Amino acid sequence: MLTNRSFPPGTIVPELVYANLDTAVDWLCRVFGFSERLRIGDHRSQLVFGSASVVAVAGSGGEGNAQDSHSVMVRVEDVDQHYEHSKQCGATVLRPPETYPYGERQYTAEDIGGHRWKFSQTIEDVSPEQWGGKPAAGFKPQIAGSRMDHLSLPVAQYVRSRDWYIKHLGLELEFEIPQHKTVALKDSADLTVFFYEKPDGQVAASCTLTFQVNDVEMKYQELSAHGVTFEKSPQKLFWGYGAELRDPDGYLIYLWDEKSMREKGN
Repeated sequence: MLTNRSFPPGTIVPELVYANLDTAVDWLCRVFGFSERLRIGDHRSQLVFGSASVVAVAGSGGEGNAQDSHSVMVRVEDVDQHYEHSKQCGATVLRPPETYPYGERQYTAEDIGGHRWKFSQTIEDVSPEQWGGKPAAGFKPQIAGSRMDHLSLPVAQYVRSRDWYIKHLGLELEFEIPQHKTVALKDSADLTVFFYEKPDGQVAASCTLTFQVNDVEMKYQELSAHGVTFEKSPQKLFWGYGAELRDPDGYLIYLWDEKSMREKGN
């Protein structure tokens, strides 16, 4: 999904209507700890809290029809496809897809409770200044950090590695490419590990894998009962409290749990 400097951070963004926008923005920042990110004329303000956002909108403040006091904005990959699906399923379309100068293509629909939903697809990254937006004074946007996406490990037999990690460490199969003798497994935090088979079958286990488990003592007993050999049973080690074993290719594996590490690892 593309990013757009003119769109507030987040996938789901509530839009809340207030009778006095300035007063509302000041109150939300002062009381709830929001920061104003962007002001659009005198009718809209983008507020952020961590990686989430809310948009304050000048209006009647909910007087009269309660449904007019708020709406929800949702980012989607393909707004036209989403629009056609919603229409076919009976949603009430208030405004069909339209491309706006701030880099978004959007449509608005109403759900069965009368709540309004605005679905938005980023078309291009547009600077707020290009269409009249004004970054709030003193606001410093968060710089997107990096995160590890996957780890690739050469193995002698990818099927053996697949079965071993699924059976003993609970990894889940993400996908497999048999013609390339490669398999992708992911852990409970969605980190993907690729195991790819080396043509010559020669593997030099040159890294250590560390797995956090719920209870290292119980995991040790469970794996030992299934014939897994440990190099070190749960104990105080130089890296903390845990256990050590090796996978079928000789990769060293550390097992630990938070409670034991806190109580016995120092």
